[in-house]
Amino acid sequence: MTVTCPEERLSWIKDILKGDPRKVTRSLRSVAGLLEFLAAVLPFLRAPLGWLHQRLAAFEAGKEVFSASFRVRFGTYFEYIGALLHDWSGSASILSSFASSSSPDLVIYSDASGEVGFGALEMMTRSYGCGIWTEEEIADATRAKAVSSTYLEVLAIIRAIKTFAKPDSTIEVFADSAAAIFILQKRYDRKSEVSQALIISLDRY
Repeated sequence: MTVTCPEERLSWIKDILKGDPRKVTRSLRSVAGLLEFLAAVLPFLRAPLGWLHQRLAAFEAGKEVFSASFRVRFGTYFEYIGALLHDWSGSASILSSFASSSSPDLVIYSDASGEVGFGALEMMTRSYGCGIWTEEEIADATRAKAVSSTYLEVLAIIRAIKTFAKPDSTIEVFADSAAAIFILQKRYDRKSEVSQALIISLDRY
């Protein structure tokens, strides 16, 4: 059971990606339709797709305007779609969206401090690592003069995965932040463009 994107459809997608994301009114529905197609085999796209549908309905009802923050978010979707199409032949198994594994290649325990640093253990190889947050990382986590521990937990998990895991391996992750796990399961953080960029980098990895 596969979902296949015809060559002409791939060309249409590439034409959209060549456009200017700031010209929202011309491509908003096209991007929503594209995400609907990709979400059939990439379930983590369903959360951003839902957000986009909500915004589209609000715009059409006159309840919202195309603000600067929305244009930034919309531009992120362009980057996201481009990353997903990287090395994609246009065909994927629909069963892969339901795939799971009871035998992961790696098991990682990750934790992060809201102000100091982070650490991780990989149980299969008995490997571990830790570090101290940089000033830039703390600055990225800062919102309204408060440090977002969720952002730092997400960053710690992604850093641990990239440290211990090879691309395309199956990884089981344990962390004490339900919010960070939820964000990574959905592959979507509605509050942070910086977090979304991290998630995009993980998906590409």
